Amino acid sequence: MKRKLLLCVAVCASISVFPQNSKMKPSPSGKENLKPLLKAEVNENPVSPVNTVTKNKVSTVNPAPQNNSASKTSAVNTWSNISTSSNIYGVLISYCKPLQYNDELNAVSFIHRKPTSYIASPLPASTAANGLMVAAISGDFGNNWDSTLIWNDNNNWARYPGGAIYNPSGNTALSAAYVVGAGPTTAAAGGWPGNFYASKSLAT
Repeated sequence: MKRKLLLCVAVCASISVFPQNSKMKPSPSGKENLKPLLKAEVNENPVSPVNTVTKNKVSTVNPAPQNNSASKTSAVNTWSNISTSSNIYGVLISYCKPLQYNDELNAVSFIHRKPTSYIASPLPASTAANGLMVAAISGDFGNNWDSTLIWNDNNNWARYPGGAIYNPSGNTALSAAYVVGAGPTTAAAGGWPGNFYASKSLAT
């Protein structure tokens, strides 16, 4: 009887040491505070020059540590640029998924803000030039890339894109598929007035 009483006292003491607060809610593991990035984006100068990536020099933010594993192959160590972008934030935020692979078509897509070297048609207003979205598509696992403009709006400038290739059921031809993209929009007056949703047939 004394052992049961002693066990009961020990359990009650441990519960009182760690009180539970019913007002506390668990924080989702994927939650991110985007306010610092959004503030930086609103105040950016859309006509300021941007640094481009040269063919032989790739700049990275927080590069991964080197892995000296003997299992590396020459294919893994061979790097080539897919494209450049007007802003790196679209590929650093975890909810943006710009690079996707479609296993039904063996095709890779990269949805990103227009490179400075990309000539859009029709030409956008100079202030909106970095708010255009481009899809880069490869049908041979990245050996060759083609690109197409998917968003061009002088009033709603696209930001932080995500996207992929949409393949209709039963389709086996890349030219009969679509590229899709989405993300928030900003404007000259600032703020985040809405979102953009884009789709384009790869037949064009």
